[in-house]
Amino acid sequence: MTDVAASTADRPLRAVGVEHVCEACARELCRRHGAALLALASMVLGDADTSGDIVASAISVACRDHRLRSLSDSVTRARLARSVYHRCLGHLAVMERFPQLTHARSRRRSAPLDHLTAEQRMILALVVFGGHDIA
Repeated sequence: MTDVAASTADRPLRAVGVEHVCEACARELCRRHGAALLALASMVLGDADTSGDIVASAISVACRDHRLRSLSDSVTRARLARSVYHRCLGHLAVMERFPQLTHARSRRRSAPLDHLTAEQRMILALVVFGGHDIA
């Protein structure tokens, strides 16, 4: 028994269980909502790599919220979409504030919505994923 305690002294047994639950939660959230969230982020940002990072970050943080598991699928998706949207806005603000960071990413391939401005992308994302209409 002391061998087990000694071998897990750096990592308590409770933490192992929590990591497993978080991984299962992340896998399930990604399966259910990942495609829609990635489409939302890609539409706003026009950058697939950054969009993937933002969606992964939002799902990772959402898995730590135990209340999320008791909500309906539509409420969960709405909360995740709100988180992704706000993270995209934050990323755009950083890119606007520090334009030298934009040049490092300018070598990427063009996306179908590259001709739209950031404001047009955000409006389109709200209409498509937010349940809003243009009127």
